[in-house]
Amino acid sequence: MPPSLRELSPELVSHSDDHRDLTKFINKDVVVVGGGQSALEIAALLHEQGTKTRIIIREDHVVWLDPHLGERTPLQERLWPETGLGYGWKNYAIAAFPKLFSLLPRSERFRIGLGKIGPAGGWWLRDRVVGKIPLLTSHEILLARDVGGSVRLTVHAGGNTFETDTDHVIAATGYTPDVARLGYLDRATLANLKTFKRPALLGPACESSVPGCSSSAC
Repeated sequence: MPPSLRELSPELVSHSDDHRDLTKFINKDVVVVGGGQSALEIAALLHEQGTKTRIIIREDHVVWLDPHLGERTPLQERLWPETGLGYGWKNYAIAAFPKLFSLLPRSERFRIGLGKIGPAGGWWLRDRVVGKIPLLTSHEILLARDVGGSVRLTVHAGGNTFETDTDHVIAATGYTPDVARLGYLDRATLANLKTFKRPALLGPACESSVPGCSSSAC
C-alpha cells in the first residue's frame, strides 16, 4: 500500500487483493492506482458494470504486451525471437542461458529482474481501457484524507498540484515478497535461510541455504 494511502480506513482505501466481487461499487466513483494487469483489469471490470472509474499511474505511459504473433517466418524469428519472457534478443539471452545469467553480480541480477518484466497490461485488455477510461499518466498521489466519508486526493502532475474527490481508492500496486511472512516455515528454517532484500537467496539450481529446502519446497 503506498504511504500516501495507508492512513485511511478500509472502507475508503483497499488493495486489489482484497476484492473478489466489485458489485458494491456499482454507480460509485472509484480511483484505481497502478499501471499493471491488476489495475487495468479491475478498472475495466468497474467501468463495464457502470462505475465511474479513473486510473492514476506514476509512469508516463502504459505498457501493453504484444499479442501472440502466430505463424512467423524464419527471418522474423531470427530478427525478433520469441521466448518465455517475451520477444527480442535480450529476453532470449536471459531465457536461453540462465546459468550465464547466474554468474552476474547479485545486485545486477536483481536490477535486471525487477526492470525486465515490469507493470504491463495484456493485449486483449487494451480495447476495454483505452478511450473508455481516463488514464492519468505521470500523476502521483501525495496525500489522501477522509472528507465526510469520501476520499480527497492531492495529486501532483506536470509540476502542478490539484485535488480530486472519489468514493473509494483501489491500490493495485503489487506485492513485496518476504519469506518471513510464510507461516508454514518454522523459526529454525527462517533463522538459517539466507535472503536478499527479503526474498530467499537461491543458488544456480534454485536451491536455498537450508539443506533440503529448494525454491519449490520453500
